[in-house]
Amino acid sequence: MVDFIGVGAQKAGTSWMYACLYEHPEICVPIKEIHYFSRERNFKKGIGWYEDIFNGCKEGLLKGEFSTTYLYDKKTPEKIKKEFPYAKIIISLRNPVERAYSHYRNEIKGGHIPEDQTFRGAMESDESIVGQGMYYDQVKKYIDLFGKENVLVLILDDSKKDPRGFIKNILEFLNVDTSFTPSMLEREVNIARTPCFVWIERIMMHTAEFLRRIGLGKIVWLIKKGSIPDRVRNMNTKQDAREMKDKIKEELKKEFKEDAQKLSELIGRNVVFLWDL
Repeated sequence: MVDFIGVGAQKAGTSWMYACLYEHPEICVPIKEIHYFSRERNFKKGIGWYEDIFNGCKEGLLKGEFSTTYLYDKKTPEKIKKEFPYAKIIISLRNPVERAYSHYRNEIKGGHIPEDQTFRGAMESDESIVGQGMYYDQVKKYIDLFGKENVLVLILDDSKKDPRGFIKNILEFLNVDTSFTPSMLEREVNIARTPCFVWIERIMMHTAEFLRRIGLGKIVWLIKKGSIPDRVRNMNTKQDAREMKDKIKEELKKEFKEDAQKLSELIGRNVVFLWDL
């Protein structure tokens, strides 16, 4: 039923990847962030509920989704394997120090933590801010279950240098037309920012989610491709000069280094050097 699943990491370019794949004529990705396998309130609805989301996909199209909670959640890999044993898995990884700080900013944007919460305070109250950047065990579990040939591990840094090559790599992995150029290729999607009014963000997000669930995803997409959502978000963004303190940055580098060394051996790429850990 589902051919591929993007599992994360959170704040590692998955919204942009989803936007690019959404346009491809051979691919159907109806909703991003379904969180079926990782959130109990969705999982208890049953696999039929999940499969219904893909009912609008035309016959012959590759079906897939991206849910960024799937990489960190320990039970999700086995759940996916049970339902879709031959699914291809897409993983995007970002410098774990930068990812942690972007995660923190995203929690403020979503209204999950107060705007005056410090980065250190957020890390102390939510272990996943650091934990999600400990990639080795998370990636290894998917490789062990699905096989290395069925797991594509991407490094977000590559998308900054060569966005076309980055997306082409995904299309080759999915065995679809690699010559297709999405209109969102050069667009930034879901960037970290501090909103003036969190309720505006929530209204936009929930409205889009509702429209997708009632089968009006194409309308959401047309609106998203236009300039109105970006204009609203720009108007609702306040100047925020906060930056990660150097002391915390160096602490995090040391904390992530050993895990990144093991990850480097697993995926055959020196991310310790790449991420300057």
